[in-house]
Amino acid sequence: MKWYTCTPVPFKGDHTFFSRDSGAFCKAFQRIGLESRAIMPTPVQEGDDPDLIRTEYANLEDAAWWKSLGIDGLVLYAWGHGQISSHRQGHP
Repeated sequence: MKWYTCTPVPFKGDHTFFSRDSGAFCKAFQRIGLESRAIMPTPVQEGDDPDLIRTEYANLEDAAWWKSLGIDGLVLYAWGHGQISSHRQGHP
């Protein structure tokens, strides 16, 4: 089975990400025998973990892109308050 995680904010993707948040879910899924990778928007950053998929934000809204991954499930790690919109508009 393939269970991926996703955060819609482009964090640093090194070992620090994989020790918390959706990165920690990804590693936990791997420990119980599931195939798992974490997904977040570009840009690619130096030190990104190999279990991280960086993609254009538009792909996160594209059903065909998600289907192309062939995953069985997804944990979306997001917030209930508008952080996503400020990042999409290029604001910190």
